[in-house]
Amino acid sequence: MVNQSGSSADFDAQAWLIHWLGSPVPALGGRPPGELLDTAEGVRLVSETLARMQSGAYM
Repeated sequence: MVNQSGSSADFDAQAWLIHWLGSPVPALGGRPPGELLDTAEGVRLVSETLARMQSGAYM
């Protein structure tokens, strides 16, 4: 996703990911994505959310 977005030399993808995984995401019912990664359904929800973000259809 970072490469497709025209990554900036200043962008720290690892820091962004760590922050995003621990922050409430409205599209996930206000839950942090990291809390959902222990089940197949949770991984699917997080993957779909990332795909929507990538396509610009994030809500």
